[in-house]
This record gives sequence, C-alpha cells and structure tokens, in this order.
Amino acid sequence: MNDRTPLLCIGVPVRNGEAYLAEALDCAISQSFGDFELVISDNASTDATSDICRTYADRDRRIRYTRVDRNIGAGPNFNRVFAFCRSPLFKWMPHDDLLAANYLERCVRLLKADAGAVLAHAAVRMIDEDGHSLAVGGDGRVLGPNGQAMMLAEALHLAEGDLPQHRFRDVLRRMNWCTAALGVIRAEALRRTHMHGRFYGGDYVLLAELALLGRFLQDDEPLYLKRIHGGISVHLSSRDRARMVDPSRPPGLPGLTLRLAFLKALSVARLSPGQRLSCLATVARVSVRNRLLHRLLPRGLRSLPLVGRRLEAP
Repeated sequence: MNDRTPLLCIGVPVRNGEAYLAEALDCAISQSFGDFELVISDNASTDATSDICRTYADRDRRIRYTRVDRNIGAGPNFNRVFAFCRSPLFKWMPHDDLLAANYLERCVRLLKADAGAVLAHAAVRMIDEDGHSLAVGGDGRVLGPNGQAMMLAEALHLAEGDLPQHRFRDVLRRMNWCTAALGVIRAEALRRTHMHGRFYGGDYVLLAELALLGRFLQDDEPLYLKRIHGGISVHLSSRDRARMVDPSRPPGLPGLTLRLAFLKALSVARLSPGQRLSCLATVARVSVRNRLLHRLLPRGLRSLPLVGRRLEAP
C-alpha cells in the first residue's frame, strides 16, 4: 500500500463471501476514481474468502487484507474495518453488491462541491444473484427473484433538507433498504456517531445519526447495484438476524432496542429544544405505527420479506 494518505478508504467487511467477493473487488478496483485504499476485514471465514483476498492484495497494492479468527458478528466487523481508515472519506463495500464504474467519482464530486453534506450516494438498482435487474411492482415494492413482493423501493433524495429534525424524520419514516449507509461518508462525521450497534438495524440508527449531523446528497442515476439473494438478512428470522449481527449477544427485544438506540442517537448533534422535541415525536409516531401494524397483520406474515425490517423499527 502507498504511504501517502488517499482521499478515500473503502472498507470491505466479509464473512464466507466466496460466491460474490471477487466480482465486488473487481468492481472496486476498476472504478474511474482511483485515489483510494481498500481494507478487507475477514470475519473468520471458513470458505475460500481468505484465498481470494490474498490474491487480490498481491495483485493491487491499494488493497490491505486483515482477518479475525473468531466470528465477531457483522456489526462489530463493520466497525472494525472503519478503524483502519486514515482518509477524510470512507465507504463500506459489502462483498455481494456492485457499483457502476463511475460510482465513486460521482459521490466524491458531490461531497467536494458541498461542504455541508456528510454523505453522498446514488440511486439503487436491485439485482438477483446472477446480476439481472429485479422489477418493481405497481405498488412500489421490489419483486424478489421468485416474484415475491419485498420491501418498498427506496425513495429518492431523502435527508437532504436543511433542518436536522426533518432529515431524522426522513430516515425513520421513509428509508427501507438503508443503502445510503453504503455511500461515501465524511470520516469526521462518522467518528461522531455511535457506529453500528450490536443489534439488527444498526445501519438504520447510524443513518439517523448522520442525518442529524448534516445533509445527504444523491445522484439520480442508479449507480449502486444491490444484490438480492438467499443469504441476505431480510430472509432471516429475527433470531438469526440478531445472531448474524453479534453471535455473542442474546436476541433481546428488537423493537425496544431500536427505540432506545434512536433516543441515544439524539446525543450526537447539538439540537435546540424544539428540534429535539420534533425528533422525539418522530420516534413516538413510528413506534405507534409499527405496533399497530404488528397487531393488524396475521402472525405468520410478520417475518416475510413483504414486511421487512420496517416493522422491527421502533
């Protein structure tokens, strides 16, 4: 790796990612923007992940491979890879997603042009395990590989307003897939957050904290390719989701954990009493809405991808 500090650090947290990892790394190193270092945090993989990582690290001096020998969970591993960041900008790169060749260039350009923004990302195109685009139904829900309705497609230009309470509200009430958390983020702002919590939905809370710290920016072109396959979290039970994020912790009560985390999130920014009250009201409204939906839906439907994570929100 170069001794000079690059403008951007890409963090790749991975566990047993042999199926898609090489394609993701190829996508990263072929970006039109090349002033980055790429740090991989291998979370005790037991497949060919280690061999793939070492091959790419030997091939490209911008790549650094690190590994832990015990499964620490997805949440701690996301935080671990950021600890290696020495650049002013940072981006998490999941091992199973892809980027258009100009994704980094566009996001960096947006942040350079707007000092008040903390995060830049792009519109999303959903793909299946083979890279084919997934359709969006007439009700706005993404249709999975088998045609099943999943969560609503992400709306454009959320959390871009001037008022922190409005940006906070956008995250809690309108974000579904939280792919904005995988955009290019100012490392200084990210260090002011509580990072990924050791619970499912940590990216949701992290986005809320970043929204309190500054505006988001979004490129309208679908430059981010989110892969939908059998191993993603929306297909898992609540217990398996909790175990994926942190295998050392009991599942607990997801709704209560998220409510408390959103309340804690208000401490990252200096808010006026009125702004703080507005944020508290948003948490309360979303909490009541989700409790009502849980009661109205039949028990057997509550864990389906149609419902998704939003019902486990506060």
